[in-house]
Amino acid sequence: MELRQLQTFRAVAGALSFSRAAEQLHIAQPAISRQVQGLEAELGTLLFDRNRQRVLLTDAGRLLLARSEKILAEVEMTTAAVHAVASGRSGELIVGSDWRLSFGLLQDTAAAFRHALPEAEISFRNLPLHEQVAALHARRIHLGFMPAEFISPGDHFETLTVLSSEIVAVLPRTHRLAARRSVKLAELARDTWLLPESPNHGYRSFLTQVCRLAGFTPICGKVESSMDGLLSMVAADYGVCLLPRIALPRQGRSLRILRTDCAPLKLCATWLQGNRSLLLQQYLALLRLHVGAEPRRKTRAKPSPRARAKAPRP
Repeated sequence: MELRQLQTFRAVAGALSFSRAAEQLHIAQPAISRQVQGLEAELGTLLFDRNRQRVLLTDAGRLLLARSEKILAEVEMTTAAVHAVASGRSGELIVGSDWRLSFGLLQDTAAAFRHALPEAEISFRNLPLHEQVAALHARRIHLGFMPAEFISPGDHFETLTVLSSEIVAVLPRTHRLAARRSVKLAELARDTWLLPESPNHGYRSFLTQVCRLAGFTPICGKVESSMDGLLSMVAADYGVCLLPRIALPRQGRSLRILRTDCAPLKLCATWLQGNRSLLLQQYLALLRLHVGAEPRRKTRAKPSPRARAKAPRP
């Protein structure tokens, strides 16, 4: 049973005339008759009681008409929905975000996206950084947010920097430098460094890089899968850690947060190369607008005729 046959059957049933159905569908009447006969042969029953004077539905025909109306309506709605998604007017944009990296840009761009595309939906998936990489590759999400230092060249991602965050040292209250407000990374060379879990060991590579720039190789300790676990281990004096300030929840009394001489960490919107989703492209346009990634070119104003007249001649 083909959709074309059901559409032809519906037209004949609605007009109760093969000739009028042929006119409506712009198909020759013999072709209409062949399609109906093929459908009857497939179902093994007559759908119309017909002669030269009249065309009437049989009981089987009435049942098929009721069912085919539902089927064709669903097909038409599905076709319209697919076209809307393909044109970028509708569909669902899925964004991965780590709740530990809280920033207002997500709320602002979500509101702008909803206003610009009221027929589309934007959904957020709470995913740790190391899970966003796999989700992007599997296309379970369109977009993720992660530090640039955690992205490997082999990931085949495109990125857009959305913000920079100060890098701070997190120490236990009992630490020898806990009374300070800031610290140079080299002053922590003898400490044990605790690490958050990260994709492709990205955080370990980042820590090793910044510590070597400070003149030492870090002594790495335990790897924790949660921020609460990491900070609890620091509070218990198992070591220290280095984190972007935006990743820090409200710290307890057992921790000290010190500014460092590290360069700020860049947080990037990240998506898979070659992803042609129009919803993604429209969200990225809004994102670029909000972060000012594409500032207008400054043009030099032309001097007025009066200014040109006053200007000294060479």
